[in-house]
Amino acid sequence: MNVAAAADRVLVLRPGVSPSVAPLRALPLRFLRGMGEAQAGPMLERLLSLCGPAHRVAARLAWAALRDGAASPTPAQCSALRHTALREHLRHLWLDWPQHLAGRQVDADGLAALGGLWRALDRDEGFAAALGVQLLGAPLREWLRWRRQADASVALAALRRAPGAPAQALAGVAEDARRLRLSIDDTLETLTPDAWPALARAAFADDGFAECPRVAGRVAQTGAWARAVRRGGLPPADALGRLLGRLDDLAALALDDDGLRGGACAVDARHALAWVETARGVLVHLLAVDACGNVDQYRVVAPTQWNFHPDGVLARALAARAPGDPAPTLLAIAGDPCVPFAVEAAARPVVEADACMN
Repeated sequence: MNVAAAADRVLVLRPGVSPSVAPLRALPLRFLRGMGEAQAGPMLERLLSLCGPAHRVAARLAWAALRDGAASPTPAQCSALRHTALREHLRHLWLDWPQHLAGRQVDADGLAALGGLWRALDRDEGFAAALGVQLLGAPLREWLRWRRQADASVALAALRRAPGAPAQALAGVAEDARRLRLSIDDTLETLTPDAWPALARAAFADDGFAECPRVAGRVAQTGAWARAVRRGGLPPADALGRLLGRLDDLAALALDDDGLRGGACAVDARHALAWVETARGVLVHLLAVDACGNVDQYRVVAPTQWNFHPDGVLARALAARAPGDPAPTLLAIAGDPCVPFAVEAAARPVVEADACMN
């Protein structure tokens, strides 16, 4: 991909300078203007097809909040969010981790393993057991028990025994990732339901909110590791903790111990905010309608715009790295952007990943 031609939707990382992350531009959704719920929702889902079910749920919650003042996901919608997140976790681990952590493309055996896990998930037949064997090298509940003990060594030893390509890729960079220290800031997952109306008002008052979102003036984080903290785990202090947090989240979702959440609230009769949890973190939809009840404005805030905020944790860690240092790629994978990312060298940026767009 030509970075200059697609700069609006490439996350540009600049190690060694500040700001080290260029704000990720908001999705251009002006074409939705004038559409009603029946048109806008399906159009948005088709545009953002890879994570379409999550966008579909968020859109329906936003419209429901305009009618009722507030809305929560139904059991069927929660199930759709969980299934979509599990598939996206697996896709990212099997396709992205080997390439960017180990420098190799997934081979035919890896693709077959991924396909087998997807089929087991879709059929609800032996998925948790297969995941433990292929990815973690241990039963899922045993893995989560080790992780609650806050000692990564036992978990890493199990990963080294697992045959799956993601486990081997992570085991190979574990020590490098452990040395990449990260600060611990607020997380979106700690927001209580009564905090969202204030966030909604702030979002509609700021035209640039989608590109540089904040909660009560603070930069927040979101994602798999943050959900692990919500479930009782310790906040990770390094990139290794974030990568392991992805595995923790996958195990917890596979066991269906703690599902994904969402909600929506109306600011007034014409403005509503909806949010749902995805594999990468909290996805926000901002809906404003005109006097006829059709779309006036529609904005989407992706997890990447929280996690790669120019003033955020990962941006500060990138600013501390020297240009040419291999750490930025590892930090980017730990943050898991939902768009291609590029590490900007002295002369020109080189695209490092071509991930999906939430």
